[in-house]
Amino acid sequence: MTLSAATLTPGFADAVHDAQAVFRCALTALSRPGQWAAVPHLPPAPAPLSPAAAAMILTLADMDTPLWLDPVLSTPDVSGWVRFHTGAPLVSLPEQAAFAVIADCAALTALDRFSLGTAEAPDLAATLIVQLPPQEADADARILTGPGINGSVSLSVSGLPDAFWADRDAFAPLFPQGVDVLLTTPGAVCGLPRTTRATLSAAG
Repeated sequence: MTLSAATLTPGFADAVHDAQAVFRCALTALSRPGQWAAVPHLPPAPAPLSPAAAAMILTLADMDTPLWLDPVLSTPDVSGWVRFHTGAPLVSLPEQAAFAVIADCAALTALDRFSLGTAEAPDLAATLIVQLPPQEADADARILTGPGINGSVSLSVSGLPDAFWADRDAFAPLFPQGVDVLLTTPGAVCGLPRTTRATLSAAG
């Protein structure tokens, strides 16, 4: 299905300036794991794609980055919007993707479906853009440690399956292989790079 100009929603208001600001936001999120940051520019994304996840796509994806949309997001409106604004090739299999955008977190129960890169080329690993709902105040807390964290930091996040955390733990011995994750709510982003270790808080 081809989108018409009447149904295609815009991207960034100022493509260059806004993408630069969101790129800095994404880098900060990955360099300071576990800390939520407001995304500075939110495009009017087609449902069910959230504005923050859409901002990450506009900033990170291009014609050289194969992108996978999970079944919830693989609608004509979202697919057409991604193609029009980024030129990114949409792939049908998770393992083919440089970036994967996930709204149904059931897709996170088997992270080894995504590219982990290789020991010689860890940069071939996928980056997962995970779309979460607004966060619940009583979500289970994880204690994060690793580069970019002074000692440890507590991250309370709802909507992620236990298998997601278990797979990340299983990947630890494979470093520098792994996946990097950008968690998004409708207006914010939080980074979980492959270097970050997470344990369930005793209080949680």
